[in-house]
This record gives sequence, C-alpha cells and structure tokens, in this order.
Amino acid sequence: MSKKSKKRFLASLLIGTLALVGCSSKSTVNDEVRTPPKELPIATIVVKDFGTIEAELYPHIAPNTVNNFISLANSGFYDGLT
Repeated sequence: MSKKSKKRFLASLLIGTLALVGCSSKSTVNDEVRTPPKELPIATIVVKDFGTIEAELYPHIAPNTVNNFISLANSGFYDGLT
C-alpha cells in the first residue's frame, strides 16, 4: 500500500468511525424532538503528513458520546495515536 493510499485509508477510517459513533443513539417512537444547539462543536484532528480534519459533533443526537469524546480529547487521550 502506497503512502498516499495509507493516508486516505486512515482518514476514511477515522471519519467513518466518528460517523458510526455519532449515530449510536437509542431511539424510540416517542422520542422528543432534539433541537440542535445554535453552534455545534467542531473536533479538529491533525494527521501527521496528511493535514487537518474537522469533524462536526452532534450533542443533541448523541450527548454521552460527544461529551465522552470531548473529555478524552481535552485530556490528551488521543495525542500521538497512529
């Protein structure tokens, strides 16, 4: 696999993972309407030798997942991961 292919694969994997995690919310027929906040949080991910990825987070859809992700990111949990 070439270097460029690896970078694209990693970016796709990261975005796909974030999308799947963001979609994991319990839903029932009687759920109240979830109103998005005026400004959604943005996760900025810097990938070495690739660039910057910005991911919009949806706390009104998956509040626990978003809060956990933000907490881990702020604590440095994801720093230096490959």
